[in-house]
Amino acid sequence: MVIPAIILVSGTSLGPEATLVSSTVLYGIWIGDKLRYVEANFEQLKALSWKMILRVLLTPHQYLVHREDSPEHRGIFLNKKVTKVIYFLNGILWFTIVYNLFDEPSLIIRIGESNWHYSELGWMLLILLVSYAIGHLYLKAMIEIRKIIQSRFFSMK
Repeated sequence: MVIPAIILVSGTSLGPEATLVSSTVLYGIWIGDKLRYVEANFEQLKALSWKMILRVLLTPHQYLVHREDSPEHRGIFLNKKVTKVIYFLNGILWFTIVYNLFDEPSLIIRIGESNWHYSELGWMLLILLVSYAIGHLYLKAMIEIRKIIQSRFFSMK
């Protein structure tokens, strides 16, 4: 819970929702690393006392086995498309469960009324084109800046 507190106190423009998402992702990674450790060392852990088992399970920076990203690691989460679909369906499932559990009304987003005319649509097209051009120039500039910075790090001088 220290990381969300740092994010919120540091004055970033992120709201509590973004902090909750980041901490949830961090907890998920930590739990995955911890579960891989338990799986790899299950027989040794069974022989330990319950206090030592709690110490192993609750110490966040020790007793971890990080996921290997190698071709030999054959799992369902190696395929990124399958992973994205599973995460999306998991999010929809838990969103539905929470809304039904707390009797929340259905999710309705009201933006308000608008009255568009062809002249505004023309401006919108112009704004989209200019935004695309500025974004493309920004991307090129960032690539060039990165090349300059990397050349200074890896220079033989």
